[in-house]
Amino acid sequence: MKPKASKAIPYIAGFFILLILVGLSLGLRTVIEFDPRGAQIRTTRYIFLQIPISSDTFPAWISQGPSDAPDWQLMHEFHHSAAGSDIHHTHWGAIADTLEPWREFRFDAESKHRLAARTLELIQSDHPVKAIRIYLLRIDAMLKYNLQDPDKLTDPAAIDALFKEALIKPIDAEASKIPDP
Repeated sequence: MKPKASKAIPYIAGFFILLILVGLSLGLRTVIEFDPRGAQIRTTRYIFLQIPISSDTFPAWISQGPSDAPDWQLMHEFHHSAAGSDIHHTHWGAIADTLEPWREFRFDAESKHRLAARTLELIQSDHPVKAIRIYLLRIDAMLKYNLQDPDKLTDPAAIDALFKEALIKPIDAEASKIPDP
């Protein structure tokens, strides 16, 4: 006589596959969040809309270490289901996405440290999120422009000058072109 457990294995496997199919039809959600205080990014994947199946947190290149009480702000949310896809982006997504290419800048250690410190200072400032986004887009454009000319300096003083120039100009004209989240 065979044990009864062997008859249950196909039913358990079938139930497990059915559970996975139902979960996939309800949707897979990926939520990417940013902590402005600790400059860290968290990616969480959900099944059945609310059940987390994986979470990954890593510091952004400007991070001074994880904060004790992270203040998670939504960057992007992707929801894919049998009913279709839904994508939601916020200003924080635009801010953190702007910072990603900055890691590729080939500065010396002192200049990179100054750029990171000034960027973190701007993100943690009391400026509205829309203004922070505009300032970072300006700084990004100026850095890329300066790096095209090998005669331009990218020392810490030049980085301070870039930040000063970006923060002095009014943002009204640019703010009207950027939609609210």
